Amino acid sequence: MGVGEVVLLVGGILLVNLVLWVLVLSWVKKRTLAALGTLAGELASSNERVIRPPEAATYRGASAGRSKVKGNGVAALTEARVLFRPLIGRPIDVPRADIASLREDKWFLRSYTGGRTHTILKLKDG
Repeated sequence: MGVGEVVLLVGGILLVNLVLWVLVLSWVKKRTLAALGTLAGELASSNERVIRPPEAATYRGASAGRSKVKGNGVAALTEARVLFRPLIGRPIDVPRADIASLREDKWFLRSYTGGRTHTILKLKDG
């Protein structure tokens, strides 16, 4: 295999990767916008007072009692509960009465997110 063929092969691989990433990221953006609208509608019909409106968020898993599966989605906070709607998977609702404490940290479950802050909920049942 000559140098020209190697360059074409590498260029083709890079092009395929670029196309795949563009498709995946556009799907994530489209699903996030749809989830934002859906959660906003759910909150509007629930008559709950919204403290923090729906925004894009990342669920980093739980250390006990909840799903450990990580993923992107949409989160909101009302007087009654914390809501997270993943792009794929089942919704997660945590009643505020179940929250023992809240803290922020740069690390959670051995994960560091480039200086972004994790909001960590400590639940009364663990």
